[in-house]
Formats: sequence, C-alpha cells, structure tokens
Amino acid sequence: MLGLRQRFARLFSGDAILASEAGPKDPYDRDRFYDLVGSRWVWAVPLVAFCVATCAAFPFDLEVSKWFLQDNAPDILHEIVDAAEPFGDGTCVFVLCLLIFLLDQARRSDLLMVIVASQGAGMVTNLIKINIARVRPAEFTFDAPVGETFQGWLTLTNFSSETQSFPSGHTTTAFGLAMALSLLYPRARWLFFSLAVLVGVHRLSVGAHYMSDVFAGAAVGYTVGVVCCRIHLWKWRQIGAVPPKAVDHEVDVARVQFARSKG
Repeated sequence: MLGLRQRFARLFSGDAILASEAGPKDPYDRDRFYDLVGSRWVWAVPLVAFCVATCAAFPFDLEVSKWFLQDNAPDILHEIVDAAEPFGDGTCVFVLCLLIFLLDQARRSDLLMVIVASQGAGMVTNLIKINIARVRPAEFTFDAPVGETFQGWLTLTNFSSETQSFPSGHTTTAFGLAMALSLLYPRARWLFFSLAVLVGVHRLSVGAHYMSDVFAGAAVGYTVGVVCCRIHLWKWRQIGAVPPKAVDHEVDVARVQFARSKG
C-alpha cells in the first residue's frame, strides 16, 4: 500500500510508469513537458495572447465590472471563485511549499523556484502598480469613460490601494505559481491553471479589478513563471541533474508485470 508521500507524488508528478515501458505516447511524459517549457513558443504565444486580450478588454471593462458589482453573477460562481481565491495569496504559497517540503523530499531543492516565480511575479506587479494609478471598480462611479479610471502614469508614489487596480496582483501570483507547480507536477497543470483563472474571476466578482487588469496580471505572472522555469531547467542541465521523479519503482514494476500477465 502506497504511503502518503508516494500517493502525493503519484497523483501529481506525471512520471511515466517506466521510462522503458510506457512508450513515447505516454500523455504525461515529463520530458516532453520540459521540452515544451524550453520552447520559445510556450511563452511567446500565450504572452502575446494575454497582451492582445488586455487591449481588447478595455472597451468592456466598465460593463463587465458593473455587471459583477450589481450582483448579477450566480451564487454558485461566487462560491467557486471564493474557494479558489487563496491560490493567489502569499499564504497559500507558503502552505504549498510546506506541503512539498514535508511530502516530496525529491523536490525540496525546487522550492526556491516556486517562491521566486510566484512572489517575484507579485513584486513585478507591485512595481507597475506604483507607477500606474488606476481606480478600482468598487471605487469608480461609472459615469465617466473607461479612460478616466486611470489617474496617473509613472507616478512612482502611487501607494494607495484604491488606485492600485492595474494589474491584478492576485492573478499575477496565481499564474506564476501555476507555472512553477506545473514544472514540478505536470500531471496537475490543468488544475493549477484552472485555479489561476478562477482567481482572476474572483478579482472581477469582488470589484477589485477590471477585466483588463486580470489579463495584464496573467501576462506578467505567466511570463515571470516561464522565465523562472526556463532558468531552473537550465540549472538542471548545467549540473547534469535528472529532474526529480519521486515514484515507487518497485510498485511500478509490479504493476507493469501484472498488466502483462493479464494481456
């Protein structure tokens, strides 16, 4: 019976059953995911998409925010996004790192990358916030055009939370964290990025950000996350290290042999 650590690794790691047995079509082949992260397209295409989405969202910012602030969203949506919101918070990063430290010894050396990808992305966002003053939806009167939501550029002194709407810090942290965790546990990458998207929707639902703020935060978080992951992969290759594979190989061998006997 698998212990807690083995269950944790098996659930998220995405390692092949056996490198020699799983074959090239294994959908959770870690090496293929590492190659994707190393590709320029994996960061360039989503980054361009997020930037285009940010610009395209400006004309709809007020209507979308007004819709949420008028409490038109269904209760079930509020419940789902409220549950996902901690994924974009620094406390969640600390808790997840603690769990990885306790349950996945093979990936303890990767925790710094997780912290830098998530919190570093948040720091970049904070630098943008203090230079671009934008009134949050909950503080805006909606009787002026969307351009009036911006109160100043390159201010260097915008330390008021009410005018730190652009971009979304929670969304930035969530996407940076999702990218870093996806490198360590590729099987759960869809879960991580789904949580990041829900964090962005949550920021809309509570009137903390406009839609363009969320897309901009996703762009920053994803970019910082990919940069950190690429540096981490480069470090692995420089020292000749094999990416961590915390699987119980004896159990895997037994499972393959059992499958052969049934075949």
